[in-house]
Amino acid sequence: MLREKSKLNQKEVQRASGLDQSRISRIEKGEIFPSDSDVNAFLSAIRVPVAKQYKEYLRTEWTHLTQPPYTHPDLEALTRAERCLKQIDSAFPDENERSPIRRQLDLYRAGLLRLGKFLQTLEHTVAFIGTIGIGKSTAISHITGLTVPREGGLMDRCALEVAGGRTTLCEVQLKPSANPRMGVIVDPQTEEELHTLVGDLCAGLVPSPSKPGAEDQRRGVPGEVETALRNMARLPRQRNTADPLRDLAKGARSSEELHAELCTLMNLPRRTRCEIWHDGTGVSEVEWLKRTFSDVNRARLEDVPLPRRINVLIPRNPFDTTFDVTIVDTKGIDDVASAIRPDIETRITDPRTISILCSGFPDAPNTVVQQVLRHLRDVGEAATLRDRVIVLVLPQNQQALDTMEDGARVESKEHGYEVRQRDAIEQLRRAGFDSPPPFVFYDAVADDPGGLVTAINHQIRHLRDSYVQQIAKIHDNISVLLADEERARAVAAQSHVLNQLAILTERHEFLPRRPRGAHVELVRFMRKDVHHGVLWASTRRRGLYSAFNVYFRLGAGAAMDARERSKQFFHGLEEFYAQWKADPTLEGASGLLDSVTSQLEFWRSRFLDACRRAGEETFRPALLEPSDHADKLWNSSEGLYGQGLPYRSLVADMFNSWFEDPNREDLHDDLEKRVRTAWKEEVIQPLRRLCQPELVAPEHEALH
Repeated sequence: MLREKSKLNQKEVQRASGLDQSRISRIEKGEIFPSDSDVNAFLSAIRVPVAKQYKEYLRTEWTHLTQPPYTHPDLEALTRAERCLKQIDSAFPDENERSPIRRQLDLYRAGLLRLGKFLQTLEHTVAFIGTIGIGKSTAISHITGLTVPREGGLMDRCALEVAGGRTTLCEVQLKPSANPRMGVIVDPQTEEELHTLVGDLCAGLVPSPSKPGAEDQRRGVPGEVETALRNMARLPRQRNTADPLRDLAKGARSSEELHAELCTLMNLPRRTRCEIWHDGTGVSEVEWLKRTFSDVNRARLEDVPLPRRINVLIPRNPFDTTFDVTIVDTKGIDDVASAIRPDIETRITDPRTISILCSGFPDAPNTVVQQVLRHLRDVGEAATLRDRVIVLVLPQNQQALDTMEDGARVESKEHGYEVRQRDAIEQLRRAGFDSPPPFVFYDAVADDPGGLVTAINHQIRHLRDSYVQQIAKIHDNISVLLADEERARAVAAQSHVLNQLAILTERHEFLPRRPRGAHVELVRFMRKDVHHGVLWASTRRRGLYSAFNVYFRLGAGAAMDARERSKQFFHGLEEFYAQWKADPTLEGASGLLDSVTSQLEFWRSRFLDACRRAGEETFRPALLEPSDHADKLWNSSEGLYGQGLPYRSLVADMFNSWFEDPNREDLHDDLEKRVRTAWKEEVIQPLRRLCQPELVAPEHEALH
């Protein structure tokens, strides 16, 4: 690369450097590792500005961060972070020396290490999230080039199986691979969940006494799961013939007997092959992937287990990008009530993931997208809304051309996109989103997928630039802070701010009293939001169901409670920061305030995460492990289904009674202890370490 920029050939470099031409060739091919003298001679010979930069790169000693490759897109920011960290070390070589400036530099050090660690890796995930049949898989097939050149409709050309909904069995990940061949790796479903799914299927096949009003309380499994289980047992539906599975069910004396027969037909011990690779012969890789993916997704292969996740390994980046991108096609969302599942929560809160929230065109942003956005706002994920979300609108059948503006049809597809985006943004602003996420429109029939690829790359770059800008700000603050003429003014201003901050911290050492139990949100969700069939399936799994996980909901309730209880403290801090930033006498503390504001968002996120985990874990043993009270709760909840009764309300009442039973008070107390410990460890103690109590004035003077 360096020689090409100099426009010199190998012979000219050989004459200028004195190196043997064959050695130059072998160095450029990576066949041998050059010595220091080789590098110096080579760089001196080519004489271009980039050669000087490369020399500087080679001379830089990295002691805090791992040295990135020279081609790293954020090399400049990482180099700046490394130099700042060294500057902090040299400013206070005595570890025991304490001062307001030292404490601010410690805060900068923690920030630089966190920011640098994020930027060092180029790995990012792009997660497509949306309702069943919205068009996620179609869009992914096109932006990744996984389409086959054949006649027929759009769905026929996609390598990832698409058929208008209820097709994809599980989450799908597309990953770059060092293997030169394309492959499919299956993460198998657990044996326990497989047997539970078979049990759900059998429960819907074996006749049970019908009760008036129970017509809509049918047992069974989702359509795509039934298709896979039928194929595993070699009992697929046949056109114009009797259903072999229902014939088998008619002869079974019980659902347990049918369960055993199905598992025998599935030949589960043989299903051990989890890796399938293109052998390089026969059809093209994409044609092979189309056939293989469909076979795995529909469980047609006799030696492959039922997938929990399908990984498609591609011998390149999934699309044109400078980053190492994994694309995730999340399992489609059934309805608004299941928009926030544990797997979705994991994706939208991951700091390295760009979440693509998919919507149809006429109702963009649809109710599921709005629910996800509201959830992010309500749990305090401001950074996600700001940097890590794209709303992808997927028009079909030339819907954009049917858009009306001022009583007339739009003039073009692009005009339709503009009108729909304007209306959608206005809708979100009325809902309280002052800075809505970016909108991208993509019609798989009419639009070039390059526009969507560009938007994703731009969002990844935007996310990384937010970290680059924070490093630059810390660099500037350090330069000002360590200037001799600024030190005295900074010490006085920072001492005042830290003193006031310490007083505020001590006043909020303890969280306010718990306003409600973590179970309240779970019970509300059971009563009003979750589909009764999904609730039934969850009771059969003692709450561990992907579409409705009881423990995840308890964690969400605990986090919502913690956010409400800590709101006064964080809002109070924001108000005081605004006052302090506006006070000209405290200008010397400006950098400190910026750093604390950044760290507070980090500390608050860690606190809420700890509360979420506490809510999930505290009640899990009592509900999950066998016991008289837990067995009765789950069995009674399952048994009510299909009786023609108001199922959701009855189950919600039973769970509410279980949680409010005096025998469960110790569990609520344990959760409260864990929440208070998280508050102390994740928020109060970091602030105390920053303020250093020995430097805080004893009197609690009023904040100005």
